[in-house]
Amino acid sequence: PTYFNTYFKIIGSYVRTKPDTDPDYELRGKAWTALARYHVPIYLFEDGTSELIFGYDFKQTNNFLNFIATSVFNELIDISQFVFQFTGNNNDRFGLTSYLLSLYYSPGDMTDHNENKNFQAEGYAQKSKYFYATLHFDRTFRIPKEFLYVMEFFGQLSSVKLLPTEEISIGGFYTVRGYQENAVFGDDGFYFRNEIRSPNMKHAKYKNLHDWQFLAFVDTGYVRDLNDNVSNKNSSFLASLGPGLRYTVENYFILKLDYGVQLKKANRDFFAKSWHSKLHVFVSLQY
Repeated sequence: PTYFNTYFKIIGSYVRTKPDTDPDYELRGKAWTALARYHVPIYLFEDGTSELIFGYDFKQTNNFLNFIATSVFNELIDISQFVFQFTGNNNDRFGLTSYLLSLYYSPGDMTDHNENKNFQAEGYAQKSKYFYATLHFDRTFRIPKEFLYVMEFFGQLSSVKLLPTEEISIGGFYTVRGYQENAVFGDDGFYFRNEIRSPNMKHAKYKNLHDWQFLAFVDTGYVRDLNDNVSNKNSSFLASLGPGLRYTVENYFILKLDYGVQLKKANRDFFAKSWHSKLHVFVSLQY
């Protein structure tokens, strides 16, 4: 906590990776991250909250195996970038809105491993100086008969080609259901999720404990790579639909089931003859 209801956060992580490579090739992946955020509450709406967030990210790695299975190298790369965010939520008579606008800027050449030559050695990005922006928007509408319409949008735009840690990836439970997690990725892109949710239904015997909710969803997403060669149009579009279930026992147990049917295979035509599908399961237990 700091003065005037502002507060400061520090988040860190460290990851070690051992790739499945030739036994004679001794590579041990390692990556660490340190993030700092300074939150300043502001008051724009009577029935909502808003914050300005100022931050800085530092990331160092010698591989991107958590993002690309074939990206094996052993040279350190530093990501050093400043962050500005505007976030908030607002409750009105029609529903609830939440949003997060994020701006990321890297001036480049901030450390010995944060130069163009380091980014180019990795084989994907070209410049250590870049800018990109993201927008995350959620809206829940109250509709007749106590049903809910829930929409979620996330989009990203970049000035140049990015390293895998900064790219947008789609596919999976949190983006486009029915696909593998992080099925495709790119420098620019978006995903758009739509759900119709039923009213909460309670067990006749345990009305104060058990809650059931059914839903139907349609998800779409698109990503593309930025490339100096304008004739190279490396992009992917995903789409899926399906049913879902939510089950909770007070605040102790949460179960989420979503079954997504692909309307389009990655880089394939719509409505392929052999559709692919995937069941996503989320379980949370607290005590």
